[in-house]
Amino acid sequence: MNASPMRRDEYLSLQSNRELVAITLTMDVKMRWNSTLTMLERAYRLHTYTAEWLGKYPEYAMLQTTNNEWRAIEYLMEILEPFRYYTLWMSKQRNVTIHLVIRIYNDLFDHFDKILKVLKNKRTSWKIECYKAVEAARNKLREYYSKLTPKTGLLMILAVCLDPEQKLAPFKRWDKEEAGMTNYSQDYRTAFLSYFEKRL
Repeated sequence: MNASPMRRDEYLSLQSNRELVAITLTMDVKMRWNSTLTMLERAYRLHTYTAEWLGKYPEYAMLQTTNNEWRAIEYLMEILEPFRYYTLWMSKQRNVTIHLVIRIYNDLFDHFDKILKVLKNKRTSWKIECYKAVEAARNKLREYYSKLTPKTGLLMILAVCLDPEQKLAPFKRWDKEEAGMTNYSQDYRTAFLSYFEKRL
């Protein structure tokens, strides 16, 4: 559509007297944060006009989006929204934010877990694929989170411990009572005390 000025203008004309400002669809940009969500939101917002426009070109009939596909897009937008919220929020802060990174990680884990719980027993094909994608995303997030150790992420650990609103609370949620399991809050407390004792 955007490759042809005539077709682009035709698409925009469909919005005349129906929208205050006529707009067109946007593309995903790999190097731009949140561009996938922006693309999906724009497509969802304009889906009525897109359907009308496609109706004029029989050769593009296969591009019509089904109700199930729009439902899948609604799920994807819900999944991606917290990531946009935090990237925009963090980028606008003028103060130190390192002490908030772990809290954000935990919020995103909670978000993923909620989505996975809802989708776990679904049998619709797109919901099954969505479950797999969310599970893979959570595993990737977990991979990054697991690198937070006293050796590799001491600065972040210290920042959290020094925050009077958090202290060790963000780490306690990962503690396990079973023998042999890592006690994160204890390990990070030890790292915190060791760091400052060396400087006394």
